[in-house]
Amino acid sequence: MVVTQFETVKKMPYIVSNMLSILTCFPLAIAVIALMVWIPKLFKNIFLIYTGGISYELYLIHAFTLNFVSTKLLNIIIFILVTAMAAIVLHILTKRGLRYGRFNCSNSNEK
Repeated sequence: MVVTQFETVKKMPYIVSNMLSILTCFPLAIAVIALMVWIPKLFKNIFLIYTGGISYELYLIHAFTLNFVSTKLLNIIIFILVTAMAAIVLHILTKRGLRYGRFNCSNSNEK
C-alpha cells in the first residue's frame, strides 16, 4: 500500500495506479482469508469481535478526532482513546435508539 502513495505512482495514469493498488491489496486479502481458514482461533478473540462490532462508529468518529494526531506518541494515544470512547458511546446510543424504535421511519400513530 505504501507504494501507491509515492508521488511518481500518483502521477501515473489512473488505470496504472489502480492496477498497482489491486496488485498490492489482493494478495493481502488472500493472505487474511488463508489465515482465517488455517488458524480460525486467531480471529475469534473478544477484542477483534468487539472492534468489528463498533467499526462503523469508529469510521464515523475518526474524522472528528483527527485533529489530535501528530507525531508525538502522547497525541496518538489520546487520539486512539478518544476515538474508541466516542465510538463506544455512539454504538451504545445507536443500539438503544434502535431497540426502542427511535430511529424508525414509520409513524405508528397513522395506523
